[in-house]
Amino acid sequence: MLSLFFLGVLCLLLVLVLRSCPFYVRDTSPPDLSNCTRLEIRYLPSTLGYFFVGQDVDNLLSSSEKQYIQSFETFLITDPRCIEAFSHDISQGTLYNILHGTPDVAKSVHIACYHKDKHIVSFTVYVHSIATDSKSMFKYPPGLPNLDIIEPPEIQPFKLRSDCAWNIVRLYTAGPLDRRDINSYQEPNQWCDTIMWNRDNSSYVSDEEMRDTFKCPAAGEGKSHYALNPNCKPDSPPDTVFLFETKAGWNQHGGPELFNFDNHDPKGGCVLLNNHKVKFIRTKEELQQLRWK
Repeated sequence: MLSLFFLGVLCLLLVLVLRSCPFYVRDTSPPDLSNCTRLEIRYLPSTLGYFFVGQDVDNLLSSSEKQYIQSFETFLITDPRCIEAFSHDISQGTLYNILHGTPDVAKSVHIACYHKDKHIVSFTVYVHSIATDSKSMFKYPPGLPNLDIIEPPEIQPFKLRSDCAWNIVRLYTAGPLDRRDINSYQEPNQWCDTIMWNRDNSSYVSDEEMRDTFKCPAAGEGKSHYALNPNCKPDSPPDTVFLFETKAGWNQHGGPELFNFDNHDPKGGCVLLNNHKVKFIRTKEELQQLRWK
């Protein structure tokens, strides 16, 4: 009887040791959301920081727009179809690590799952992985396809504005424009072709992805929704307009007469200045105040 007691104590100690060991697997399968009826979503470091990470929000959003986006700091998803699609994505994860500390990432999404009022499980979504509360990490190499459907639809227009701002910056950093030793930018009537032909071959962006970069994600069909200001030179003042939004076309170039306010809702368009900063222009008065020569 005594030996059985000591054996029980030994087993208990072994379990405690294993639980403190970094190789102890706390969860062997992704969270089961099959009984989930409600998702509580929280973006980190904030809703504004999540959707506009790395961007100058003061040049892209008004004060009221920033306040509006921040009002979605925590929100709920109860649509069964959205939850089912998201649940399927989560179930496809593969265990690959035990989380130690906090990942060094710019943004993440914390999700708490409930069945009615009962908490089921919580986890944090990163770019291609999730971490459960028990520190197990599951990877999703292609990402989570249905992550977008649990975003608040009210933020969608501002998300598209953010994506548009990134696109116009990528057109500059693709290669041919991003040269500090150049004396002039490429020929205006071939600037789109030049980016496609002469961009950095070591770039991880495919030709198809690069072609998509020419398109404003908030606009309709078209090969490109951006135009080049031929009066902007490498030595022009930093606040000179370099690239700007326009209607659909290819190799478009010109001045403010080509600017288009209709790609976005609320109306407006992005401009890239010669100092590589992006601004969102909402009115003709703002457009006229920009430097074009």
